[in-house]
Amino acid sequence: MKAHASTGLSPCSRGEDEGEGFERTCVGATLTLPFPLEKERRPGRRMVTHKSRRKHEHRQDSSHCDCRCGCANRADVGIGPFSIIGPQAVIGEKTTVQSHVVIEGEVVIGTGNFIGHGAIVGAPPQDVSFSPERKTRVDIGNDNIIREYCTIHRGSPDGSATKIGDKNFLMAGAHIGHNCLIGTTYHREQLFVGWHVPRR
Repeated sequence: MKAHASTGLSPCSRGEDEGEGFERTCVGATLTLPFPLEKERRPGRRMVTHKSRRKHEHRQDSSHCDCRCGCANRADVGIGPFSIIGPQAVIGEKTTVQSHVVIEGEVVIGTGNFIGHGAIVGAPPQDVSFSPERKTRVDIGNDNIIREYCTIHRGSPDGSATKIGDKNFLMAGAHIGHNCLIGTTYHREQLFVGWHVPRR
């Protein structure tokens, strides 16, 4: 075993198995481990593979969410913990809602959407003339990605809507004000879109 030229110390070397122990010698010291350093399956423990880990990461735990629209019991919709889904919300299939999301009021969300942690969809508009008695809504299309802490407010005039089309990417912290019309394939970060703004 050769020594390092700079320090004169010997590199680590691995010994042979001796019974239940396993010796590893490093710079003259011997450390006995209860098992070899190679991967091995311990009795009573399940091996976690990359495939099973990815499957676990995509699984949503809806046991701690407040979902009043019934979508938490659907296999085709994933609702994360501590999310609040109002009774008027309609969520399409293959949609993922992560944790701490609030969806309130009349909101229609299409299929294949992703809503990130802490997003708020359907909250009352920031309009001093708005009255809670007005029936307004949010319409979201298909295959949109709405990242963390985005806010999307519903319409302000009675019967109006805030609308988002298909395949948009709203990055973290984006705000869509009341009565905005967002078309298709729109990518923005730290976005502020004021009220009554059309975007095609």
